[in-house]
Amino acid sequence: MTGINREKCSECGCRDMDEDETRGELVCNDCGLVQEDKAIDVNHPQGRVGEGAHNTALRNDVGGNKLGSVIDRGEARKLGKSNLTRTAVRAHAVKNQRAKDIMREIERLTDSKATQDAAKALLNTGFVNDNSVHLSADDLGPKPGNQMRFMHQESKNATYVIRCSAIATMMVLSDIGSIPYRIWKVDARANGIDENDCLKAKRIIRSRLDKTVLKGLTGLKVIRNPATLRRRALDAWSERLRLWVHTQGISGAQLFLDWVEEKRRKLDMDGDGQLGQENADMLMAMITTVALSELGISEVTKRAIAEDVFMLTVGGVNARLKQTRSLIEDSKA
Repeated sequence: MTGINREKCSECGCRDMDEDETRGELVCNDCGLVQEDKAIDVNHPQGRVGEGAHNTALRNDVGGNKLGSVIDRGEARKLGKSNLTRTAVRAHAVKNQRAKDIMREIERLTDSKATQDAAKALLNTGFVNDNSVHLSADDLGPKPGNQMRFMHQESKNATYVIRCSAIATMMVLSDIGSIPYRIWKVDARANGIDENDCLKAKRIIRSRLDKTVLKGLTGLKVIRNPATLRRRALDAWSERLRLWVHTQGISGAQLFLDWVEEKRRKLDMDGDGQLGQENADMLMAMITTVALSELGISEVTKRAIAEDVFMLTVGGVNARLKQTRSLIEDSKA
């Protein structure tokens, strides 16, 4: 990298920049924001341009036959296009390209029109600075797209980043009640996405969303009642348990499910019960595990309940049960 001092950082105003000619990036030495990404060949017949186009799963190197092309400064000179500047690229760019990639991934993950519409509302304000809204980085903070670079490793390519961002977007929408509660771990595991990456990406998107909501920049429906949000989460896990139980051929399945639901109601009480502070998945997993022994059910194991139904570790559930089992057993059902 070479140190330069030619522009102000759009995030912090610092003029101390580093230019990485190999990657075609201009990076602020103070806050770390990437000011410029790789130069994009806007004249390529199959070129795909726009903010974040270098990070799209359909990108390919110059000379390839696939959609998309990215060139660095050296390649631009060889092709006689050294006059391509970042300003010119932006003038011809397709706006919000990264959000479009994420939206396509969400459409692959769900057929729900309500979820897709909510995602569009979030992505339209979350991933780029809307030119119609004159707010600086001080108002909304850095764009989530730039911050997703924490995943940029050899094993985590553009497709991985986009899929993780799509799952994280739906996690945020689920958390605020804009869409029905979504068990996001199903999506993560089905697509080989690290759950910790999803959680970190969610925090990044949520931070941006909280600021846009405060500024009145999104029309998203937001549920602010914690009891309602918790009930929706518990209902989703209860339904997952019900569907799973009916595939296992458990004798007395309905009695088993009724026992679990009654315990859930008494112990949770919309977050005000004795175990109302437990995460919804952990609470349901603990109650269901105790039900196995209390009702003498031998067709399924504790491990199956923890891992297959509630997507937790059996060790984690057992550790919590050491402190809560007596409460679950003693509550009348």
